[in-house]
Amino acid sequence: MKIILISLISDHTIPNILAIHHFKPDDLLFISTTAMEKKNKTADILNALDRLGLYYKINPIIVQEDSILDSHKKIGKWIKGKKDAEFLVNLTGGTKIMSIAAYEFFKDYSSKMIYIPIPRNEFIIPFPKKRPGVPVKLDLKLSVIEYLTAYGLTVLNESHLDSYCKDAIKRKELSKWIANNYDKLKNLLITTATHACFIHYITCYVYYMVM
Repeated sequence: MKIILISLISDHTIPNILAIHHFKPDDLLFISTTAMEKKNKTADILNALDRLGLYYKINPIIVQEDSILDSHKKIGKWIKGKKDAEFLVNLTGGTKIMSIAAYEFFKDYSSKMIYIPIPRNEFIIPFPKKRPGVPVKLDLKLSVIEYLTAYGLTVLNESHLDSYCKDAIKRKELSKWIANNYDKLKNLLITTATHACFIHYITCYVYYMVM
């Protein structure tokens, strides 16, 4: 049976990426709004998935964020010819109205509903209410580049990141010492060190701490 994962699009792109990577469905449905598409949120998610080796081509359904009726009307039009599929609904994103609309529509198809509490790397199955499922760990941990891609940012110096990482490891203690003693050193740094060199040290330290 074909598995289709339904995702509600909002500013928080990571929960949708985590769910798609975990379940690796046959197809996707993105329920979005005009505001989110102006921010290119669908494209950001798909670009991040591309980096993870997951390739999907989809056209999101655009709904009124405050209308259950509009959501049901447009999902009903989309679902024609797909009723034999298994639907998995990620309730994490979107507006509260969009989440209610998705739940109300897909519950009649015995769909599994999941929710990913931000910022935890796990999902819960909140229904049935009296017997909710235990949290399930999500294995994926996004790299810095994957995370930035998910929020629409482009890394221009990607080819140099490996060398920056090696430099950061070599200079870890020196960078940490400079950062911890900056107030005492700032006058000396201003007069004896180039601005670019100092920024490079701090950048390497921050990059190491993130990684």
